Amino acid sequence: MSNSGQCGRFARVKRVFTNTTFQWFVGLTVAVLTLIATVAPDKIKNCIGWEDTQEEQPVDPPKASYVPFESSYTITGHQSLFIREARTNLSVLFQNIEGEEFVSLNIAPEGEKSSVRAALRGYTEKFTSSAGVFHVQILDIDYKKRKVVVQVSRKK
Repeated sequence: MSNSGQCGRFARVKRVFTNTTFQWFVGLTVAVLTLIATVAPDKIKNCIGWEDTQEEQPVDPPKASYVPFESSYTITGHQSLFIREARTNLSVLFQNIEGEEFVSLNIAPEGEKSSVRAALRGYTEKFTSSAGVFHVQILDIDYKKRKVVVQVSRKK
C-alpha cells in the first residue's frame, strides 16, 4: 500500500469529523442521552441490566429523645374527642343563659378526676393524665357552628 492511499483515507475521516452536520448530530445525541440519564437513571439501569454493587445500608432509627407533643383539634358541641397522646377526653357544651352564649370545657383524663370550666378564646388550662402534664388552650370559638378549636401541648 502506498502512502498516498493512507493519506486519502485520513483525509476522508478528517472531513467527516470536521463536518458541522456530524458535529451537530454528535452534540445532540450526547445532550439527549444526558437528559435521559438525568431524568430517569433507575429506568436506564433496569433497561441495560446494570445493578448496583453497593447494598443499601439499613437506616438506624432515631435515638429516643423527648419531642414535645402539640396539636390542634376541632371539637363540636355535645361530642367528646379522645386525645390519644394525652389519654384524655375533651368535650364542650354551648349554653345560652339570659341571651349570653357561654362555652364550658370538660377535661376528662383517664384515671384522673375530670373538670369543667367556662372557657373563652385564649383560655388555657393545665391538666394531668396518666401520660403526663399537658396544657389545653382555646384557640377559637364558633358559636354559630357550635365548634371550638383547641390546642393540646405537653408541658415542657
